[in-house]
Amino acid sequence: MTVSDLRPDTRSVGASVDGKPLPSAVRGFPARTRLCGPVTRARQVRSLGLSVGIAVLAAGMIAAGTGPALEALGVGLVLPGGGFLVWAGPGNPMKILAIGLFAASLLVFLVSVAVWFATGNIVLPVAVWLAAALGAAGGGVFGWGETPGSTWPLAGQIVPVSAVSALLLVCAAASFHGRRGLRRRAALNGHLRSMAMVDAGAKTPSGAADEALSLEDLWLMRLLLDRALQPIETFDGFHWIDQFQTAAVRYQLNFSAYALSIVRAVHLPACHGYLDTAQENLIAKQQDQRVWRYWRNENLWGNLRL
Repeated sequence: MTVSDLRPDTRSVGASVDGKPLPSAVRGFPARTRLCGPVTRARQVRSLGLSVGIAVLAAGMIAAGTGPALEALGVGLVLPGGGFLVWAGPGNPMKILAIGLFAASLLVFLVSVAVWFATGNIVLPVAVWLAAALGAAGGGVFGWGETPGSTWPLAGQIVPVSAVSALLLVCAAASFHGRRGLRRRAALNGHLRSMAMVDAGAKTPSGAADEALSLEDLWLMRLLLDRALQPIETFDGFHWIDQFQTAAVRYQLNFSAYALSIVRAVHLPACHGYLDTAQENLIAKQQDQRVWRYWRNENLWGNLRL
């Protein structure tokens, strides 16, 4: 599911519950009958096609019977590090090393997936996977298959079956979660419809706009304004930690601007001056290269573009 799948519908009507349109004053979630939108679905089909192609290639290598090295390469394409298990036969004096390399490869692959999630580096998991497969195929170079019983014949069967079974379980869990989300979407739209029985011409009741800012609110305002009203090139009070995830300075700038804009709209609609300057400064700070240069790396290793 993508972000667009969760974004509330901002058009005039469009959403419905059990075939009944929501009132025009309600901005409901778009009605959906499929788990994913067209863009996500197209990318899933593309990924599935690539996976099937690799699986067919791996199956051909395993079934070729030309030697354990090619079989190890095929098994390694099915599961990261799985090719090392081909050399885990009882007659191989290096079987403990082979099993250890399998476990290490799988662990490094999981770490690379975490790095991918953290930095958008899509190249790293693929590189680790291919390196482990090639490393397993290279076992024959070191003479691992020269002694009788040095290979494990069942590796070419157990590893692919286990990998496919795990993939099917993941797909089933994703489908279950997605369909539960569709039911939740319908329930939320029903709740919105039940809460929207208000005449279109009704006046907005008095609320937060009539309330004064509390002392704690003023302290928080002072903290934000101290950062927003400093010179644009200065970032005193901002924390430079990781620029790829939620600790990034761009998020500190964004949420400072969101908070000030809400206070402006709800409590201080007639206040200009320093509030205008603070908002303009926060926007201008986004243009600082230190804020956005992370994209140079993420675009390279995530989108393969310079």
